[in-house]
Parts: sequence; structure tokens; C-alpha cells
Amino acid sequence: MKSSDSIVSSMLQPEQGDCLHQDALADYEPRVQEVINDLIQALKARTGSSVNLTDWISFFAFDVMGRVAYNHEFGMIKDGKGTVSVEGKATSLEALRATMKMYGIFGPVPWFFKMIGQIGLVGEMAIFFQWCHETMRMKQKSFDPVNDTPTDISSWIIKSQSDASDINKRQTQRSMENDSILLILAGSDTAASAITNAIFYLTRDPDRLAKLRTLIEALPDRSLKSLATVRYLDHVINETLRLKPPAIEGLVRETPAGGITIPNDGTFIPGGTTVSIPPWTLHRDTRFWGEDAEEFRPERFEGVDLTNETLPFIPFTRGSYTCPGKQLAYMEMRGVISAVVMDFDLTLSEGQGEKEFDEGCKDSFTLENPPLNVVLKKRGTE
Repeated sequence: MKSSDSIVSSMLQPEQGDCLHQDALADYEPRVQEVINDLIQALKARTGSSVNLTDWISFFAFDVMGRVAYNHEFGMIKDGKGTVSVEGKATSLEALRATMKMYGIFGPVPWFFKMIGQIGLVGEMAIFFQWCHETMRMKQKSFDPVNDTPTDISSWIIKSQSDASDINKRQTQRSMENDSILLILAGSDTAASAITNAIFYLTRDPDRLAKLRTLIEALPDRSLKSLATVRYLDHVINETLRLKPPAIEGLVRETPAGGITIPNDGTFIPGGTTVSIPPWTLHRDTRFWGEDAEEFRPERFEGVDLTNETLPFIPFTRGSYTCPGKQLAYMEMRGVISAVVMDFDLTLSEGQGEKEFDEGCKDSFTLENPPLNVVLKKRGTE
């Protein structure tokens, strides 16, 4: 998912840009916490009744990108209906999901999106694209790259363009608007998928849920900074990402002109060949993960060095194109998972089957979860 002259794949890299470095993440932390608080309050108001957790976690992730990418309150949680409007342009969670399905089908065919861009988009995908474009234009109107200090990802993008010494290397206006699509899709849909699945796994595993609660209760507070010290929470997250990686099939790459040779068996792949490693398959390979590779067992990550380049674990890809928003995603995942399991007891709603949810996910470029209907009860109440 990229545009030919996009700077999202380069400027957003932590070593090259400023919008996702540690100081920026520290600025984003209170905004993420505010949205977590909004989510918990909304769920508390719905205790005792069946709620679709898949949708509510998606509302959360969408609102986080509003605060972090645009320093704007989208208000999807407060609305509770999966819709949002900016400058008179409206979109919805369903439009986002429809867009992801199109990317899942036609993403490897780059000329397709150029074609539909020329003849005009239709349906929910068009609605979503137009909304993203308008959101970036809104930011361009309100942010002065010369005199204002960037406070979010989009303002860093705008400032980077303004500061570019070579005018020929600056993005086109359309490319800037298309970056807005990438920010919303990559920043919201992937985190929501992992959070929902982690809560599902913990709900059906009371022993590991109790272990996690005990470790969180021992913290001096439940700030996002403190939660980052709970290794077992990260093990839960990583095990979820192993079993349910956000990008099931992985991202495509093109081999260099001279081709490449696979070290293990000497297989030669010619230059200019499109290749991909599907994380779903790699993460469940018993040669790497043992005979229980299909099982949820967070303890398998104890003592594992995640920086090891040979580790068969690539939920955020690897190398120069690793996901620049990885640390932001971990911040979101730690915060929401801990808040939900510490504040609520969850049971599956009547008619909600474990197997139907666990095996009902779809590949829509990113992992698309089916509804997860649960009944929430505040912890400590009868």
C-alpha cells in the first residue's frame, strides 16, 4: 500500500524523521490514554448487555489516529455508531473495511488503482478516500510549516515537504492526500485486530488471564510507561501477533536486478521478481515454533531476543521497511488490553462461538476479525 512518491515509507522511518521518535511518542502518550479512558467509559455504560468488541476496539483505534495523526478528535467512540465527519465529509468503519477488502484483492496489481483513480471511484471506497483527502487538506489549512511546531504525524509530513531543499523531490498534492489514506488504514486497522484477538485469547484462558492481572496489580500505577515494564504483557501481545499477524500474507518486495540466492538450499530467484513471506505460515511452522505452534502460549517468548534477525517472527516486517509505527502500536495494545482485563470480566454472549470467531478471520490486506460479542461485568461486582 504505497504511492509512487510517498514519503510515508521514508520520512516516517524513526531514523529519518521526527514524527515517531521517542520525544514524539512521549507527546502522544497522554492522547492515547485519553482515548483509552473514553473507551472504558463507553464500555462501562454498556455493562450487562452484549457488545460487539470487534467494533468498539476499531472505534478506539480510529480515534487514536485522529489524535496522533491529526491532533483532532474524531469522536467515533463517543458517537458509538462507527461514523465520523470532518469538514462536512463523513466516513465510517464500514467504508474503511470495504477499502481494506479492495486492497486485499487488488493491492498486488498497482495499475488497478491508477485506473480507478482516472475513471472515478465508486461506493464506500470512494467515500473513504475522499474523507482522507479532505482530512489532510484540513490539516494543511490549519498548520503553518514555517511558524508552527509539529504536534502530530500529518504536521510533520507537511513540514518535511516545506523544508525539502530540492523542490523537484517534493510530493504532489495528491500524493500528500494519499498519505492520509495510508495513515488511517495502517494506523488503525492493524492495532485493532491485535487487541481484539489478545482479549479473546485471554478470555478463554483463565489461568493466564489471572497471571497477567496479578502482574499488573503489582505495578505502582497503570500508566502506559509502567505497563511497558510488564514483560508478560508483551509476551501476550507477541503471541497474539504470532498467531494472528495483522498482515496475513505479508508485504511484497521486488528482488534486485542481479537476483538473489537463498542461502539454505541455493535456490536462485531472478531479478525483478515479486516475492513475499506470509507471516501467517511462518508463524505457525512447527519447525520453528514446536508441535504446539497452533496453541496460544505466551511463555514461549520468555528469553527470546526480538532483535535477532533470524527469528521467524515478522508481524511488523523487518529491515529498512519495518513498520515505523511499531512502538505506537505497542503503546496502544498494552494500554487497551490491560484496561479491559483489569476493569471487566468478560464472557461470550449467547450464540457467540469460540470457533466461529477464532477461525472466522479474513484476509483483507490486513486481518479482518468477525464480530466478537461479549457481555461485560465490572470486576468486583456480583
